[in-house]
Amino acid sequence: MSKNRVLDLRILSKKKKKSFNFKKLFKIIIIIILIVGICFGVVVVYKKIKSNSYKLNMGDRGRSEKIIKRVSRLIELPSDEIPQVANVLNEEKLKDYPFFENAENGDNLLIYTKSMKVILYRPSTDKIIGVAPLYVEKTK
Repeated sequence: MSKNRVLDLRILSKKKKKSFNFKKLFKIIIIIILIVGICFGVVVVYKKIKSNSYKLNMGDRGRSEKIIKRVSRLIELPSDEIPQVANVLNEEKLKDYPFFENAENGDNLLIYTKSMKVILYRPSTDKIIGVAPLYVEKTK
């Protein structure tokens, strides 16, 4: 009888070891999948944020390039950077600023952050309305 008991204990101990290793392996695989999933999610969110901010800053690239070409015929533009192009949508809100006192709705603003220059262009008359240095306030 003692032989049967010893054999039974060995069989039980072997089964416990196999199931314990399987559980441990399963937990490790789940943890790895979670880490990879989290990393993938972070990369996807980062790319979406980056692409959205690019679209917000640059607007329609084709339209911006046309405006830059038109303005470059009228004035020498910095060649080492591509400006951000913005549109004047509400001239009344800008009347308090001296640079925008002659601005009209539909005018374009070319902002050169590296060269610290701002150009106000009116496409309806194909004229430059104003050029000014760009002042950026540093926030604390």
